Amino acid sequence: MNITAAVFDMDGLLIDSERIALRVFQEICDHYSLGEQFNLYLQVLGTNNVTTRQVLSDALPAAINPDTFMSRWLDRYTEETSKPVPLMKGVIPLLDFLDSCNIPKAVATSTDTDRALEKLEKTGILNRFSTVTGGDQVSRGKPAPDIYLKSAASISADPATCMALEDSPNGVKAALGAGMHTIQIPELVEPDEQLLAMGHIVLTDLHAVIDHLTRFRRTA
Repeated sequence: MNITAAVFDMDGLLIDSERIALRVFQEICDHYSLGEQFNLYLQVLGTNNVTTRQVLSDALPAAINPDTFMSRWLDRYTEETSKPVPLMKGVIPLLDFLDSCNIPKAVATSTDTDRALEKLEKTGILNRFSTVTGGDQVSRGKPAPDIYLKSAASISADPATCMALEDSPNGVKAALGAGMHTIQIPELVEPDEQLLAMGHIVLTDLHAVIDHLTRFRRTA
């Protein structure tokens, strides 16, 4: 394995925003008297707006307009994340480690590009990445591999030598579909047996990624 570039998911991987999104999602579900909808949230976790709308359109009762549901959810989420969102554990040490190895870094997030740039700027890490590819730049969102392929192309990297870092099952499937060396740092849900059978690496946090890469370099 020869890692020449690193591609990061953003929400739930770089910034601690997934729990905010889940809380707000459930608030909107409560508004519509839908009850607890964690499993529905997991279906849209890591997907772009186009894919999210399709999932909601298929799952919500006919009386609920999926566009209205999404608009209320995204408006509340934007309000909740208007201030800087805390970084996930180990972000800065891992970015520093990759810099020390001269490994270029990119972001592949299902969040629309402008919003992703704003969130990364507020956390102070936007300048740590060569490119940011948002979900609005591809027609097929995660779990399709398109966004990872586009992100790799944006830094002239071969997907086969890219390390992808993800938290969600949909993101893992997208990165694996792009042929990347995929590491999952679970946030809201642990990988099930079906996902684990895909053969990716699961670690506890981003600090553990440094240990993993260091061990690999020693044995390479």
